[in-house]
Amino acid sequence: MSRTIIVGNGVAGSLLAWAFYQKGEPFTLIGKPVETSSSAVAAGVLNPVTGKRLAKGWMIETFLSTAMQRYRELEEAWEETFFYQLPIQRFCLSSKEVETHRKRREDPEYRGFLGPLRAPGSLVPEFRDDYGSFPIEPVGYVELPKFLEAASRFFSKHDSREEGVFQYEDLYVSKKEIRYRGENIQRVIFCEGHEVNRNPFFAWLPFRPVRGEIITLRIPGLTLPKAIYHHRKWILPLPDGSFRVGSTYDRGGLTAIPTLAGKEALLQGVEGMFHPDFAPELLQHRAGVRPCSKDTRPYLGQHPQYPGLFVLNGMSSKGAVYGPWAADHLADHIIAKQPLEPAFDALRFGRLYRDSGGGV
Repeated sequence: MSRTIIVGNGVAGSLLAWAFYQKGEPFTLIGKPVETSSSAVAAGVLNPVTGKRLAKGWMIETFLSTAMQRYRELEEAWEETFFYQLPIQRFCLSSKEVETHRKRREDPEYRGFLGPLRAPGSLVPEFRDDYGSFPIEPVGYVELPKFLEAASRFFSKHDSREEGVFQYEDLYVSKKEIRYRGENIQRVIFCEGHEVNRNPFFAWLPFRPVRGEIITLRIPGLTLPKAIYHHRKWILPLPDGSFRVGSTYDRGGLTAIPTLAGKEALLQGVEGMFHPDFAPELLQHRAGVRPCSKDTRPYLGQHPQYPGLFVLNGMSSKGAVYGPWAADHLADHIIAKQPLEPAFDALRFGRLYRDSGGGV
């Protein structure tokens, strides 16, 4: 067993493992089979401008440039292709959205992200397009199942990965000592996504988990140019000719179980996108739970009582874009003793731990 254990081999855990590997710091990555990870269901889109208000993400320039550089680096190191730089083609669905686009385009803060508005119906004739569309760039897409599989192979090859479930009852922690399965270790870093609610050391962090569902379809007769299209839902053409569609946003759903309501909402979204009467065929329907933090910013850093315990979590649906920077930042903090960005430090909610009694 290495002196560092990383718990969870989703996006966050895999990126943190790479940061430790690059710094020559030994670790053991413990995680369940890749196909069971909620990260494998996530969209994996690196989008700088989101929502009806076309809001630019906080620190997005830093996150985006780090992410794009990191995924290209990992493709080469892991000998796999999973990152694609594609534009988002976004459709306006009302005159209000047209006006929002106009105002954002005039804002210097948004320069370089939003392209000009196209005339209605001029992008792809199959779409319902009454108000026009515009491109969002730079945008990337990470095929997360392939990313996670490549990470699993790489770390297994280097004897740094253990497939299984981390057992909290096998962990002994004090302020001076940590043992796992009877072996002395230096630290444990928890990157468990929504399963943090089972973690006896970090369950005090305030999360607002949200279930998201996606479907994969075959749509006979439909061919779209390579891009990510954002209409009533987003739709992504896949290399095999199928289409991935997402996603739902269910605050009441705390399990990664697909629902009939979610499937119907996605199929209705597809129906509302297109002019012709296409007949989509459902190939796959999956669900995952997004680990949303209370203030929409990730949780990084040290436990308030036990200095050998750390957390990397709370990246919501933006794990693919936040993850590379956050993993590097936490690794620099742990290994090189660099200070944490206060806005991300998990101890910003340390009072909740104290209010809970401050014990395990």
